[in-house]
Amino acid sequence: MPAENMAKKKTAGKMDWVLKSMPFDVYRVARDNKASLLKCVGLDLLFLTVFILMNLLFTRSVPQPNDLPFNVSGKLMISLLMFLAYLALTFFIYSSFKFLIMYRIKNIFTNSKLDFRRFKRFYCANAAMIGVFIIIFLLFSAGFIFTIKIGLIKTVRDIFLIVFAVVLYLVMNTMHTLFMHNDFRVGKLLNRTFDTLFNNLRHYLLLLLSTSLLAAVLVGVYYAFDWSVLHILGPAMQAIPVYYGYGLVSIVLAVVLAFSLLSFNRVYFYMFVPKLKSRPGKR
Repeated sequence: MPAENMAKKKTAGKMDWVLKSMPFDVYRVARDNKASLLKCVGLDLLFLTVFILMNLLFTRSVPQPNDLPFNVSGKLMISLLMFLAYLALTFFIYSSFKFLIMYRIKNIFTNSKLDFRRFKRFYCANAAMIGVFIIIFLLFSAGFIFTIKIGLIKTVRDIFLIVFAVVLYLVMNTMHTLFMHNDFRVGKLLNRTFDTLFNNLRHYLLLLLSTSLLAAVLVGVYYAFDWSVLHILGPAMQAIPVYYGYGLVSIVLAVVLAFSLLSFNRVYFYMFVPKLKSRPGKR
């Protein structure tokens, strides 16, 4: 037994060392695969374009419920159906682009062929996971309304929304990574996702810390650039062409830095999640 415990400690220590060195490994992989990550960014931009166009299409072409010749219950039913159709289409567009992006990330590490037969399962997993979080959100909101003192409502709401967004981000990225590494059914994929996350919280804290530090560095780069340009140009900023040129360059830089952080995180998740362990007995 002592020898077995010693072996477990050594394994755990080795795993800790591997996970602590992960940010540097991720940086090296991202640096050596800039072309593949740029293609992912291209897919992100295309997704945003399609999403904006879809919203414009819905806004301009779908009639408002109040304009329809139905009674109140009929209008409510039409509103619900339109909302569900919008939600399903949004999930489909998001899942399609994320599916392509995940395969692009996977190809950095292994030569794999795009398999559209797996897309249905990917789409269903996304819809099911978002459904779980919608239920959690509604349950908390109900409890929030009836139990929280009025003076604390804003503070508790803000804390909840931040925690909710962080957990949702971790869960979705963990699930997508597990999906790419395994051939789980939807139920098992959701179960393994929560199991992996909540049994490795301290390792996820390292991921969040690495992301926060990189975000702080990138924000520092942006403000350093902004400060330098304003001091170099000085009075020339009064000229309209210079002002708009500065604005355009600032936006482009902000987008580049944001997508750099996003690319770092994608590679991090893909390398990080498979090294984590679920509960003993889980396979």
